[in-house]
Amino acid sequence: RVEHGERNDELAQAQAQFYAIGAEVSRLEQELRYQGERAQQIEQDLFATGTGLEQAQRHLEEDGERLAGWEAELETLGPQLEILQTTSNRASEVLAEAESRMQSWQTSWDEFNQRAAAPRQQSEVQQSRIQHLEHSLARLQKRLEQLAQEQGSQSTEGGDAIDGLRKALSDAEQQLSEAQASVESLEGHVVEQRQASGEQQTSLDELRSDLQVKRGRLASLEALQQAARERATGKGTERWLQEQNLQNRQRLVETLQVEPRWQRAVETVLGDMLQGVCVDDLGQASAALNQLTSGDLALLSPLSGLAAASQSLAAKVSGDGRARAVLAPVHCADTADQARQLAASLSPGESVITPDGLWFGPNWVRRVNAGDTEGGVLQRQQELDSLHREVRALAEREAQASTALQETRESLAELESQRRAARQQVDQRARVHSDCLSRLRAEEARHEQRLARRQRIEDERTELRSQFEQEQQAIGEARSSLAAAIDTMETDARERETQLAQRDALRKALDEARATAHRERDTAHQSA
Repeated sequence: RVEHGERNDELAQAQAQFYAIGAEVSRLEQELRYQGERAQQIEQDLFATGTGLEQAQRHLEEDGERLAGWEAELETLGPQLEILQTTSNRASEVLAEAESRMQSWQTSWDEFNQRAAAPRQQSEVQQSRIQHLEHSLARLQKRLEQLAQEQGSQSTEGGDAIDGLRKALSDAEQQLSEAQASVESLEGHVVEQRQASGEQQTSLDELRSDLQVKRGRLASLEALQQAARERATGKGTERWLQEQNLQNRQRLVETLQVEPRWQRAVETVLGDMLQGVCVDDLGQASAALNQLTSGDLALLSPLSGLAAASQSLAAKVSGDGRARAVLAPVHCADTADQARQLAASLSPGESVITPDGLWFGPNWVRRVNAGDTEGGVLQRQQELDSLHREVRALAEREAQASTALQETRESLAELESQRRAARQQVDQRARVHSDCLSRLRAEEARHEQRLARRQRIEDERTELRSQFEQEQQAIGEARSSLAAAIDTMETDARERETQLAQRDALRKALDEARATAHRERDTAHQSA
Protein backbone atom coordinates (compact mmCIF):
# COMPACT_ATOMS: atom_id res chain seq x y z
CA ARG A 1 0.00 0.00 0.00
CA VAL A 2 2.91 2.35 0.83
CA GLU A 3 4.50 1.43 -2.48
CA HIS A 4 1.14 2.07 -4.16
CA GLY A 5 1.02 5.50 -2.52
CA GLU A 6 4.57 6.19 -3.65
CA ARG A 7 3.64 5.10 -7.18
CA ASN A 8 0.59 7.42 -7.07
CA ASP A 9 2.85 10.29 -5.93
CA GLU A 10 5.28 9.49 -8.73
CA LEU A 11 2.32 9.37 -11.16
CA ALA A 12 1.10 12.72 -9.84
CA GLN A 13 4.57 14.20 -10.24
CA ALA A 14 4.86 12.71 -13.73
CA GLN A 15 1.41 14.08 -14.63
CA ALA A 16 2.39 17.48 -13.20
CA GLN A 17 5.58 17.39 -15.27
CA PHE A 18 3.55 16.26 -18.26
CA TYR A 19 1.04 19.03 -17.85
CA ALA A 20 3.85 21.56 -17.18
CA ILE A 21 5.68 20.35 -20.30
CA GLY A 22 2.38 20.49 -22.22
CA ALA A 23 1.82 23.99 -20.95
CA GLU A 24 5.38 24.92 -21.87
CA VAL A 25 4.86 23.39 -25.31
CA SER A 26 1.60 25.33 -25.71
CA ARG A 27 3.37 28.48 -24.55
CA LEU A 28 6.21 27.89 -27.01
CA GLU A 29 3.75 27.12 -29.81
CA GLN A 30 1.85 30.30 -28.94
CA GLU A 31 5.14 32.19 -28.78
CA LEU A 32 6.09 30.73 -32.15
CA ARG A 33 2.72 31.73 -33.58
CA TYR A 34 3.16 35.17 -32.11
CA GLN A 35 6.71 35.39 -33.43
CA GLY A 36 5.45 34.20 -36.82
CA GLU A 37 2.71 36.77 -36.76
CA ARG A 38 5.22 39.33 -35.54
CA ALA A 39 7.70 38.34 -38.28
CA GLN A 40 4.91 38.48 -40.83
CA GLN A 41 3.85 41.87 -39.50
CA ILE A 42 7.43 43.12 -39.56
CA GLU A 43 7.82 41.78 -43.11
CA GLN A 44 4.66 43.59 -44.09
CA ASP A 45 5.85 46.73 -42.34
CA LEU A 46 9.29 46.29 -43.89
CA PHE A 47 7.73 45.80 -47.27
CA ALA A 48 5.57 48.88 -46.77
CA THR A 49 8.60 50.82 -45.52
CA GLY A 50 10.66 49.59 -48.48
CA THR A 51 7.90 50.58 -50.81
CA GLY A 52 7.67 53.95 -49.07
CA LEU A 53 11.46 54.25 -49.25
CA GLU A 54 11.46 53.46 -52.93
CA GLN A 55 8.72 55.96 -53.41
CA ALA A 56 10.63 58.42 -51.26
CA GLN A 57 13.79 57.75 -53.27
CA ARG A 58 11.91 58.16 -56.47
CA HIS A 59 10.37 61.25 -55.06
CA LEU A 60 13.81 62.32 -53.85
CA GLU A 61 15.21 61.79 -57.31
CA GLU A 62 12.31 63.53 -58.81
CA ASP A 63 12.67 66.24 -56.20
CA GLY A 64 16.37 66.46 -57.02
CA GLU A 65 15.59 66.87 -60.64
CA ARG A 66 12.95 69.30 -59.79
CA LEU A 67 15.28 70.94 -57.31
CA ALA A 68 17.75 71.55 -60.03
CA GLY A 69 15.04 73.11 -62.14
CA TRP A 70 13.73 74.90 -59.15
CA GLU A 71 17.09 76.21 -58.20
CA ALA A 72 17.22 77.67 -61.62
CA GLU A 73 13.87 79.10 -61.17
CA LEU A 74 14.72 79.97 -57.58
CA GLU A 75 16.61 82.88 -58.48
CA THR A 76 13.64 84.18 -60.27
CA LEU A 77 11.16 82.83 -57.87
CA GLY A 78 13.16 83.48 -54.74
CA PRO A 79 10.50 84.85 -52.46
CA GLN A 80 7.86 82.39 -53.64
CA LEU A 81 10.36 79.56 -53.44
CA GLU A 82 11.23 80.41 -49.90
CA ILE A 83 7.54 80.27 -49.02
CA LEU A 84 7.14 76.95 -50.78
CA GLN A 85 10.39 75.74 -49.23
CA THR A 86 9.13 76.66 -45.84
CA THR A 87 5.86 74.86 -46.52
CA SER A 88 7.73 71.81 -47.81
CA ASN A 89 9.99 71.78 -44.77
CA ARG A 90 7.00 71.99 -42.51
CA ALA A 91 5.39 69.11 -44.43
CA SER A 92 8.63 67.14 -44.04
CA GLU A 93 8.65 67.86 -40.34
CA VAL A 94 5.05 66.70 -40.07
CA LEU A 95 5.99 63.55 -42.00
CA ALA A 96 8.98 62.93 -39.76
CA GLU A 97 6.84 63.50 -36.73
CA ALA A 98 4.21 61.05 -38.08
CA GLU A 99 6.88 58.46 -38.81
CA SER A 100 8.29 58.95 -35.30
CA ARG A 101 4.85 58.46 -33.77
CA MET A 102 4.41 55.34 -35.93
CA GLN A 103 7.75 54.01 -34.79
CA SER A 104 6.85 54.71 -31.16
CA TRP A 105 3.56 52.87 -31.66
CA GLN A 106 5.41 49.90 -33.16
CA THR A 107 7.70 49.78 -30.15
CA SER A 108 4.72 50.05 -27.84
CA TRP A 109 2.95 47.33 -29.86
CA ASP A 110 5.90 44.98 -29.56
CA GLU A 111 6.07 45.59 -25.82
CA PHE A 112 2.33 45.01 -25.56
CA ASN A 113 2.47 41.73 -27.46
CA GLN A 114 5.37 40.55 -25.33
CA ARG A 115 3.50 41.56 -22.16
CA ALA A 116 0.21 40.01 -23.40
CA ALA A 117 1.91 36.64 -24.04
CA ALA A 118 2.52 36.16 -20.28
CA PRO A 119 -1.21 36.10 -19.29
CA ARG A 120 -1.95 33.68 -22.13
CA GLN A 121 0.88 31.41 -20.99
CA GLN A 122 -0.26 31.78 -17.38
CA SER A 123 -3.81 30.92 -18.44
CA GLU A 124 -2.71 27.77 -20.23
CA VAL A 125 -0.48 26.73 -17.31
CA GLN A 126 -3.27 27.29 -14.80
CA GLN A 127 -5.76 25.40 -16.98
CA SER A 128 -3.35 22.44 -17.17
CA ARG A 129 -2.75 22.72 -13.43
CA ILE A 130 -6.49 22.87 -12.72
CA GLN A 131 -7.06 19.81 -14.89
CA HIS A 132 -4.27 17.95 -13.09
CA LEU A 133 -5.59 19.03 -9.68
CA GLU A 134 -9.13 17.98 -10.59
CA HIS A 135 -7.83 14.55 -11.61
CA SER A 136 -5.85 14.41 -8.36
CA LEU A 137 -8.93 15.45 -6.34
CA ALA A 138 -11.01 12.80 -8.06
CA ARG A 139 -8.34 10.20 -7.31
CA LEU A 140 -8.10 11.31 -3.67
CA GLN A 141 -11.89 11.30 -3.31
CA LYS A 142 -12.08 7.79 -4.77
CA ARG A 143 -9.33 6.59 -2.44
CA LEU A 144 -11.08 8.19 0.55
CA GLU A 145 -14.31 6.42 -0.39
CA GLN A 146 -12.45 3.10 -0.75
CA LEU A 147 -10.81 3.54 2.66
CA ALA A 148 -14.13 4.51 4.26
CA GLN A 149 -15.77 1.44 2.71
CA GLU A 150 -12.91 -0.81 3.87
CA GLN A 151 -13.02 0.70 7.35
CA GLY A 152 -16.77 0.22 7.49
CA SER A 153 -16.51 -3.39 6.34
CA GLN A 154 -13.99 -4.33 9.04
CA SER A 155 -15.43 -6.56 11.73
CA THR A 156 -15.78 -5.09 15.22
CA GLU A 157 -16.32 -8.47 16.85
CA GLY A 158 -12.63 -9.30 17.33
CA GLY A 159 -12.69 -8.34 21.03
CA ASP A 160 -15.72 -10.54 21.77
CA ALA A 161 -14.12 -13.45 19.92
CA ILE A 162 -10.87 -13.00 21.88
CA ASP A 163 -12.80 -12.88 25.19
CA GLY A 164 -14.60 -16.08 24.22
CA LEU A 165 -11.35 -17.77 23.22
CA ARG A 166 -9.68 -16.64 26.45
CA LYS A 167 -12.60 -18.08 28.43
CA ALA A 168 -12.32 -21.32 26.44
CA LEU A 169 -8.54 -21.36 27.02
CA SER A 170 -9.04 -20.83 30.77
CA ASP A 171 -11.57 -23.67 30.86
CA ALA A 172 -9.20 -25.88 28.84
CA GLU A 173 -6.32 -25.04 31.21
CA GLN A 174 -8.48 -25.90 34.23
CA GLN A 175 -9.63 -29.15 32.64
CA LEU A 176 -6.04 -29.97 31.67
CA SER A 177 -4.86 -29.26 35.24
CA GLU A 178 -7.62 -31.46 36.63
CA ALA A 179 -6.71 -34.25 34.18
CA GLN A 180 -3.00 -33.91 35.06
CA ALA A 181 -3.84 -33.97 38.78
CA SER A 182 -5.92 -37.10 38.17
CA VAL A 183 -2.98 -38.70 36.34
CA GLU A 184 -0.61 -37.77 39.16
CA SER A 185 -3.04 -39.20 41.72
CA LEU A 186 -3.40 -42.38 39.68
CA GLU A 187 0.39 -42.54 39.29
CA GLY A 188 0.66 -42.46 43.09
CA HIS A 189 -1.97 -45.16 43.45
CA VAL A 190 -0.27 -47.25 40.74
CA VAL A 191 3.07 -46.94 42.55
CA GLU A 192 1.40 -47.87 45.84
CA GLN A 193 -0.39 -50.81 44.24
CA ARG A 194 2.80 -51.97 42.52
CA GLN A 195 4.65 -51.71 45.80
CA ALA A 196 1.84 -53.57 47.54
CA SER A 197 1.81 -56.14 44.73
CA GLY A 198 5.57 -56.60 45.08
CA GLU A 199 5.29 -56.97 48.83
CA GLN A 200 2.37 -59.40 48.44
CA GLN A 201 4.32 -61.33 45.78
CA THR A 202 7.32 -61.53 48.10
CA SER A 203 5.09 -62.63 50.98
CA LEU A 204 3.35 -65.14 48.72
CA ASP A 205 6.69 -66.48 47.50
CA GLU A 206 7.84 -66.83 51.10
CA LEU A 207 4.56 -68.59 51.98
CA ARG A 208 4.88 -70.90 49.00
CA SER A 209 8.50 -71.60 49.82
CA ASP A 210 7.58 -72.33 53.46
CA LEU A 211 4.61 -74.39 52.28
CA GLN A 212 6.82 -76.31 49.88
CA VAL A 213 9.35 -77.00 52.64
CA LYS A 214 6.64 -78.15 55.03
CA ARG A 215 4.97 -80.25 52.36
CA GLY A 216 8.36 -81.83 51.67
CA ARG A 217 8.81 -82.48 55.35
CA LEU A 218 5.24 -83.78 55.51
CA ALA A 219 5.85 -86.12 52.60
CA SER A 220 9.09 -87.32 54.20
CA LEU A 221 7.38 -87.98 57.53
CA GLU A 222 4.44 -89.68 55.86
CA ALA A 223 6.87 -91.90 53.98
CA LEU A 224 8.58 -92.77 57.27
CA GLN A 225 5.24 -93.44 58.93
CA GLN A 226 4.16 -95.56 55.99
CA ALA A 227 7.44 -97.48 56.14
CA ALA A 228 6.99 -97.95 59.88
CA ARG A 229 3.43 -99.13 59.31
CA GLU A 230 4.52 -101.61 56.67
CA ARG A 231 7.26 -102.89 58.95
CA ALA A 232 4.76 -103.26 61.76
CA THR A 233 1.92 -104.89 59.82
CA GLY A 234 3.24 -106.27 56.55
CA LYS A 235 1.72 -106.15 53.07
CA GLY A 236 -0.72 -108.97 53.81
CA THR A 237 -2.31 -106.83 56.50
CA GLU A 238 -2.84 -103.94 54.06
CA ARG A 239 -4.59 -106.29 51.63
CA TRP A 240 -6.78 -107.63 54.41
CA LEU A 241 -7.74 -104.11 55.47
CA GLN A 242 -8.70 -103.31 51.90
CA GLU A 243 -10.77 -106.46 51.69
CA GLN A 244 -12.54 -105.51 54.93
CA ASN A 245 -12.91 -101.93 53.77
CA LEU A 246 -10.89 -100.75 56.74
CA GLN A 247 -7.96 -99.19 54.84
CA ASN A 248 -9.21 -95.64 55.55
CA ARG A 249 -9.66 -96.18 59.28
CA GLN A 250 -7.51 -94.20 61.65
CA ARG A 251 -4.50 -95.82 63.17
CA LEU A 252 -4.05 -95.64 66.92
CA VAL A 253 -1.04 -93.36 66.58
CA GLU A 254 -3.28 -90.85 64.80
CA THR A 255 -5.72 -90.62 67.70
CA LEU A 256 -3.27 -90.13 70.55
CA GLN A 257 -2.09 -86.81 72.02
CA VAL A 258 0.92 -87.53 74.25
CA GLU A 259 2.87 -85.16 76.40
CA PRO A 260 6.12 -84.55 74.53
CA ARG A 261 8.27 -85.69 77.45
CA TRP A 262 6.57 -89.13 77.57
CA GLN A 263 6.26 -89.81 73.84
CA ARG A 264 9.18 -92.25 73.81
CA ALA A 265 7.83 -94.05 76.83
CA VAL A 266 4.37 -94.45 75.25
CA GLU A 267 5.91 -95.61 71.98
CA THR A 268 8.08 -98.15 73.87
CA VAL A 269 5.04 -99.57 75.67
CA LEU A 270 2.67 -99.63 72.70
CA GLY A 271 5.26 -100.64 70.09
CA ASP A 272 3.63 -101.94 66.89
CA MET A 273 0.22 -101.47 68.46
CA LEU A 274 0.57 -97.82 67.52
CA GLN A 275 -0.20 -98.94 63.93
CA GLY A 276 -3.34 -100.66 65.18
CA VAL A 277 -6.58 -99.92 63.34
CA CYS A 278 -9.35 -98.12 65.19
CA VAL A 279 -12.76 -99.81 64.71
CA ASP A 280 -16.17 -99.17 66.19
CA ASP A 281 -17.08 -102.83 66.80
CA LEU A 282 -14.26 -105.14 67.80
CA GLY A 283 -16.34 -108.29 67.57
CA GLN A 284 -17.41 -107.86 63.92
CA ALA A 285 -13.88 -106.95 62.80
CA SER A 286 -12.16 -109.68 64.80
CA ALA A 287 -14.42 -112.34 63.25
CA ALA A 288 -12.54 -111.98 59.99
CA LEU A 289 -9.05 -112.17 61.49
CA ASN A 290 -8.79 -115.84 60.56
CA GLN A 291 -8.58 -114.65 56.93
CA LEU A 292 -5.31 -112.76 57.72
CA THR A 293 -2.67 -115.24 56.68
CA SER A 294 0.41 -113.01 56.86
CA GLY A 295 1.42 -109.84 58.64
CA ASP A 296 0.57 -108.39 62.05
CA LEU A 297 -2.57 -106.50 62.98
CA ALA A 298 -4.05 -104.89 66.06
CA LEU A 299 -7.68 -103.79 66.26
CA LEU A 300 -8.83 -101.35 68.93
CA SER A 301 -12.30 -100.25 69.85
CA PRO A 302 -13.34 -97.43 72.22
CA LEU A 303 -13.04 -98.14 75.93
CA SER A 304 -14.92 -96.28 78.63
CA GLY A 305 -15.23 -96.63 82.38
CA LEU A 306 -11.53 -97.40 82.99
CA ALA A 307 -9.94 -94.84 85.26
CA ALA A 308 -6.22 -94.10 85.05
CA ALA A 309 -4.04 -93.28 88.06
CA SER A 310 -2.33 -89.90 87.97
CA GLN A 311 1.11 -91.54 88.05
CA SER A 312 0.25 -93.99 85.25
CA LEU A 313 1.43 -93.62 81.69
CA ALA A 314 -2.24 -93.45 80.58
CA ALA A 315 -2.50 -90.09 82.40
CA LYS A 316 0.12 -88.71 80.02
CA VAL A 317 -2.07 -89.56 77.01
CA SER A 318 -5.33 -88.00 75.88
CA GLY A 319 -7.66 -89.40 73.23
CA ASP A 320 -10.69 -91.69 73.02
CA GLY A 321 -9.20 -94.16 75.55
CA ARG A 322 -8.46 -97.03 73.14
CA ALA A 323 -4.88 -97.40 74.51
CA ARG A 324 -5.81 -96.84 78.16
CA ALA A 325 -6.07 -100.56 78.99
CA VAL A 326 -2.46 -101.10 77.85
CA LEU A 327 -1.03 -97.92 79.40
CA ALA A 328 -2.91 -97.89 82.76
CA PRO A 329 -0.74 -100.62 84.41
CA VAL A 330 2.46 -98.74 83.50
CA HIS A 331 3.69 -96.30 86.14
CA CYS A 332 5.85 -93.29 85.40
CA ALA A 333 9.18 -92.50 86.96
CA ASP A 334 11.26 -89.46 86.24
CA THR A 335 14.59 -91.28 86.54
CA ALA A 336 15.91 -94.79 86.20
CA ASP A 337 16.69 -94.90 89.97
CA GLN A 338 13.08 -94.08 90.81
CA ALA A 339 11.96 -96.70 88.32
CA ARG A 340 14.12 -99.35 89.94
CA GLN A 341 12.79 -98.50 93.38
CA LEU A 342 9.18 -98.66 92.13
CA ALA A 343 9.82 -101.88 90.24
CA ALA A 344 10.62 -103.64 93.56
CA SER A 345 7.10 -102.92 94.82
CA LEU A 346 5.07 -103.60 91.65
CA SER A 347 2.11 -105.89 91.58
CA PRO A 348 1.83 -108.61 89.00
CA GLY A 349 1.06 -107.10 85.54
CA GLU A 350 2.40 -103.65 86.50
CA SER A 351 5.56 -101.97 85.23
CA VAL A 352 7.32 -98.64 85.41
CA ILE A 353 8.97 -96.58 82.65
CA THR A 354 11.11 -93.47 82.39
CA PRO A 355 10.64 -90.61 79.85
CA ASP A 356 13.53 -91.86 77.76
CA GLY A 357 11.85 -95.29 77.32
CA LEU A 358 13.69 -97.37 79.94
CA TRP A 359 10.96 -99.85 80.93
CA PHE A 360 11.15 -101.88 84.17
CA GLY A 361 9.09 -104.83 85.32
CA PRO A 362 9.27 -106.79 88.57
CA ASN A 363 12.01 -108.92 87.17
CA TRP A 364 12.84 -107.45 83.75
CA VAL A 365 13.98 -104.24 81.99
CA ARG A 366 13.64 -103.31 78.33
CA ARG A 367 15.08 -100.64 75.97
CA VAL A 368 13.54 -100.15 72.46
CA ASN A 369 14.99 -98.16 69.46
CA ALA A 370 17.48 -96.37 71.55
CA GLY A 371 19.40 -95.21 68.41
CA ASP A 372 16.50 -94.00 66.11
CA THR A 373 17.71 -90.67 64.66
CA GLU A 374 14.37 -89.78 63.03
CA GLY A 375 12.46 -89.89 66.31
CA GLY A 376 9.66 -92.16 67.27
CA VAL A 377 6.37 -92.86 65.54
CA LEU A 378 4.46 -90.72 68.02
CA GLN A 379 6.85 -87.83 67.61
CA ARG A 380 6.58 -88.11 63.86
CA GLN A 381 2.81 -88.40 64.09
CA GLN A 382 2.54 -85.35 66.28
CA GLU A 383 4.86 -83.53 63.90
CA LEU A 384 2.70 -84.81 61.06
CA ASP A 385 -0.41 -83.53 62.80
CA SER A 386 1.30 -80.22 63.43
CA LEU A 387 2.55 -80.11 59.84
CA HIS A 388 -0.93 -80.91 58.54
CA ARG A 389 -2.30 -78.03 60.55
CA GLU A 390 0.51 -75.76 59.46
CA VAL A 391 0.17 -76.87 55.82
CA ARG A 392 -3.58 -76.25 55.93
CA ALA A 393 -3.02 -72.88 57.57
CA LEU A 394 -0.26 -72.03 55.09
CA ALA A 395 -2.41 -73.25 52.19
CA GLU A 396 -5.25 -71.03 53.40
CA ARG A 397 -2.87 -68.13 53.84
CA GLU A 398 -1.34 -68.91 50.41
CA ALA A 399 -4.81 -68.96 48.84
CA GLN A 400 -5.74 -65.76 50.65
CA ALA A 401 -2.43 -64.15 49.66
CA SER A 402 -2.85 -65.36 46.09
CA THR A 403 -6.40 -64.00 46.05
CA ALA A 404 -5.22 -60.75 47.59
CA LEU A 405 -2.38 -60.59 45.07
CA GLN A 406 -4.80 -61.28 42.24
CA GLU A 407 -7.11 -58.60 43.57
CA THR A 408 -4.17 -56.21 43.90
CA ARG A 409 -3.09 -57.04 40.36
CA GLU A 410 -6.63 -56.59 39.11
CA SER A 411 -6.80 -53.30 41.00
CA LEU A 412 -3.39 -52.38 39.57
CA ALA A 413 -4.58 -53.30 36.07
CA GLU A 414 -7.71 -51.23 36.64
CA LEU A 415 -5.61 -48.32 37.93
CA GLU A 416 -3.26 -48.63 34.96
CA SER A 417 -6.27 -48.73 32.65
CA GLN A 418 -7.63 -45.65 34.41
CA ARG A 419 -4.19 -44.04 34.15
CA ARG A 420 -4.02 -44.80 30.41
CA ALA A 421 -7.51 -43.36 30.02
CA ALA A 422 -6.49 -40.35 32.15
CA ARG A 423 -3.33 -39.88 30.06
CA GLN A 424 -5.42 -40.09 26.90
CA GLN A 425 -7.74 -37.53 28.46
CA VAL A 426 -4.69 -35.37 29.29
CA ASP A 427 -3.48 -35.72 25.69
CA GLN A 428 -6.95 -34.88 24.39
CA ARG A 429 -7.29 -31.89 26.72
CA ALA A 430 -3.73 -30.84 25.89
CA ARG A 431 -4.71 -30.89 22.20
CA VAL A 432 -7.84 -28.90 23.04
CA HIS A 433 -5.71 -26.48 25.10
CA SER A 434 -3.17 -26.20 22.28
CA ASP A 435 -5.95 -25.67 19.75
CA CYS A 436 -7.57 -22.98 21.95
CA LEU A 437 -4.17 -21.33 22.46
CA SER A 438 -3.43 -21.44 18.71
CA ARG A 439 -6.85 -20.04 17.83
CA LEU A 440 -6.47 -17.33 20.51
CA ARG A 441 -3.04 -16.31 19.25
CA ALA A 442 -4.28 -16.35 15.65
CA GLU A 443 -7.32 -14.26 16.59
CA GLU A 444 -5.15 -11.87 18.61
CA ALA A 445 -2.80 -11.57 15.65
CA ARG A 446 -5.75 -10.94 13.32
CA HIS A 447 -7.16 -8.44 15.80
CA GLU A 448 -3.80 -6.68 16.00
CA GLN A 449 -3.64 -6.68 12.21
CA ARG A 450 -7.17 -5.26 12.05
CA LEU A 451 -6.27 -2.57 14.59
CA ALA A 452 -3.04 -1.80 12.77
CA ARG A 453 -4.86 -1.74 9.44
CA ARG A 454 -7.58 0.46 10.93
CA GLN A 455 -4.91 2.83 12.27
CA ARG A 456 -3.13 2.85 8.90
CA ILE A 457 -6.45 3.56 7.20
CA GLU A 458 -7.16 6.37 9.63
CA ASP A 459 -3.66 7.78 9.15
CA GLU A 460 -3.98 7.49 5.39
CA ARG A 461 -7.43 9.11 5.49
CA THR A 462 -6.06 11.96 7.61
CA GLU A 463 -3.17 12.39 5.21
CA LEU A 464 -5.50 12.17 2.19
CA ARG A 465 -7.92 14.69 3.72
CA SER A 466 -5.01 17.05 4.35
CA GLN A 467 -3.78 16.48 0.81
CA PHE A 468 -7.35 16.93 -0.46
CA GLU A 469 -7.60 20.26 1.34
CA GLN A 470 -4.22 21.29 -0.03
CA GLU A 471 -5.30 20.28 -3.54
CA GLN A 472 -8.56 22.21 -3.12
CA GLN A 473 -6.62 25.22 -1.90
CA ALA A 474 -4.21 24.83 -4.82
CA ILE A 475 -7.07 24.53 -7.33
CA GLY A 476 -8.66 27.62 -5.79
CA GLU A 477 -5.40 29.48 -6.19
CA ALA A 478 -5.07 28.17 -9.75
CA ARG A 479 -8.60 29.28 -10.59
CA SER A 480 -7.90 32.69 -9.05
CA SER A 481 -4.71 32.92 -11.10
CA LEU A 482 -6.66 31.77 -14.17
CA ALA A 483 -9.37 34.36 -13.52
CA ALA A 484 -6.72 37.05 -13.07
CA ALA A 485 -5.01 35.91 -16.28
CA ILE A 486 -8.36 35.95 -18.10
CA ASP A 487 -9.08 39.45 -16.75
CA THR A 488 -5.64 40.53 -17.87
CA MET A 489 -6.24 38.92 -21.27
CA GLU A 490 -9.56 40.77 -21.57
CA THR A 491 -7.81 44.02 -20.63
CA ASP A 492 -5.08 43.18 -23.15
CA ALA A 493 -7.74 42.50 -25.80
CA ARG A 494 -9.27 45.90 -25.20
CA GLU A 495 -5.82 47.45 -25.23
CA ARG A 496 -5.04 45.52 -28.43
CA GLU A 497 -8.10 47.01 -30.06
CA THR A 498 -7.07 50.46 -28.85
CA GLN A 499 -3.53 49.87 -30.11
CA LEU A 500 -4.83 48.67 -33.50
CA ALA A 501 -7.14 51.67 -33.72
CA GLN A 502 -4.23 53.92 -32.83
CA ARG A 503 -2.13 52.14 -35.46
CA ASP A 504 -4.77 52.74 -38.09
CA ALA A 505 -5.00 56.42 -37.08
CA LEU A 506 -1.24 56.78 -37.12
CA ARG A 507 -0.98 55.02 -40.46
CA LYS A 508 -3.67 57.30 -41.83
CA ALA A 509 -1.91 60.39 -40.44
CA LEU A 510 1.40 59.10 -41.83
CA ASP A 511 -0.13 58.56 -45.23
CA GLU A 512 -1.68 62.03 -45.18
CA ALA A 513 1.62 63.55 -44.04
CA ARG A 514 3.44 61.77 -46.81
CA ALA A 515 0.89 62.84 -49.33
CA THR A 516 1.08 66.44 -48.08
CA ALA A 517 4.87 66.34 -48.09
CA HIS A 518 4.90 64.97 -51.63
CA ARG A 519 2.35 67.51 -52.69
CA GLU A 520 4.28 70.38 -51.10
CA ARG A 521 7.50 69.18 -52.62
CA ASP A 522 5.85 68.87 -55.96
CA THR A 523 4.39 72.34 -55.64
CA ALA A 524 7.77 73.71 -54.60
CA HIS A 525 9.44 71.97 -57.51
CA GLN A 526 6.85 73.21 -59.86
CA SER A 527 7.28 76.69 -58.51
CA ALA A 528 11.02 76.36 -58.74
